[in-house]
Amino acid sequence: MKKSTVLILFIVFAASVLVVGLFGTASEPLFNTVYVQNIIPTGIVVTSSGENLINRLQVDQDGVYWIEIPYEEGISVMMSYIIDPADSTDQSIDVAIVYPEPSDDPVAVIGSRGEIQFRRQGTVRIRYKAKDDGSTRAVVDLYIYCYAQ
Repeated sequence: MKKSTVLILFIVFAASVLVVGLFGTASEPLFNTVYVQNIIPTGIVVTSSGENLINRLQVDQDGVYWIEIPYEEGISVMMSYIIDPADSTDQSIDVAIVYPEPSDDPVAVIGSRGEIQFRRQGTVRIRYKAKDDGSTRAVVDLYIYCYAQ
């Protein structure tokens, strides 16, 4: 090869390395996913005999959320909460009864809107958990003590 051909190839190679190095390595994600970091309980609504009664949500010194309610047939409980950050990509929450374990005669069941419907008196622990796949899973447990009047 001639010296001029080798020189031109070297210049083209150096220029392409420079262009790719400066402009070709920057990448931006197509979708920026924001994960739920925290679920902040804000209140409790107890529905009894068709009436909505707002009860005060209690928090003990260990940060455990709980509420006591008198049992009556058809009573249900719904917790309201705030998702943090507010611009989370997937704000859906999974509601599950984690105590007592499922049985043929449960103390409570979860309704279609996430409300807890009591079938008899007893204690339940409800877990509210973010459905996103973030590295920090946002979880809040709520203890409900439903006692006989």
